[in-house]
Formats: sequence, structure tokens, C-alpha cells
Amino acid sequence: MNPRFITFEGIDGAGKSSHIESLATWIRAKGQTVLVTREPGGTPLAERLREHFLHQEMDALTECLLVFAARRDHLQQRIEPALAAGPSVISFRLDRAQQVRVDLYDVTGRFVQRVVNDQMMPAGVHTMTWDGHTANGKRAATGVYFYRVVKASGTETRKLLLMR
Repeated sequence: MNPRFITFEGIDGAGKSSHIESLATWIRAKGQTVLVTREPGGTPLAERLREHFLHQEMDALTECLLVFAARRDHLQQRIEPALAAGPSVISFRLDRAQQVRVDLYDVTGRFVQRVVNDQMMPAGVHTMTWDGHTANGKRAATGVYFYRVVKASGTETRKLLLMR
């Protein structure tokens, strides 16, 4: 399998963590390796930086620089090694626990794969992988896909690029 970095983005409470964990569970069930992580955070240094900008007063530029320092460390220590090892990586963040469903669609709107099936997921940042196969087990073609995250607080659709 070619490595992928998949990230879920959205506002707090959008259901990102729920979808990530469900996707990770599904991918693991297919026998693939999945790295689930969070951002900001995900490494010892990034977690310490996160604590600083969440709980200490500082100006906006200082906060921005700390967030990017945490992101750099996370990429260097967790994401890049995972991609080098093979699995695709998906990441998203949840502000609270919620039930989530994540479905993938091709550019024509045809259903490709249910990644997370109405699973309760905890708050936090989650990272997982998709192996690039359809619900039938066939290899999905290179191209643009959309993942739809359905949660109690609403529905969110994002773009995903699959490259082979």
C-alpha cells in the first residue's frame, strides 16, 4: 500500500475525532497499520508547547509561532516516519465525544467506502489511514474523493486526493 496522509479539519465539535477513530478501526480491520495522532500535540515536545499556548497569556504572534513549532515537531517525529513506513495517515480533531459516520465518495457522487460506521469517538485529535480500496475491496483509482463526516452537530464534507 502507498502511504497517505489524511487529515480531518473543522471547527470544535464538528466530529473530526469520531470519524478518524472509525476510519482507523475500519482500516485496521482490513489488516493495515494506522497511526492516530493529534495536532497540536502528538509528541512530547508538541504537547508541552500546546500546554503553553492553551494556558498562558501571550500575544498572537507568539502563540502562532508555538503552534507552528508544535506542528513541525509533530510532522518530523510522527507523520513523516509513518508515511515512510507505508500507511496512509488521516488526522482530525474533536472538541467533545460524539457519534460519527464517515463515508467516501468519488467526484461523481458515487459511494466508495464507509470509513466509520456510526461510532462513538472521544474528544481529541485523531489520525488514521485509508488503504485506497472501495467497499467491494477493489483498488480505488487515483483522483479526487470527498469524505463526508456526519455527526450530531451537523455534516461536513472535505476533499481528499488519492495518488498512486
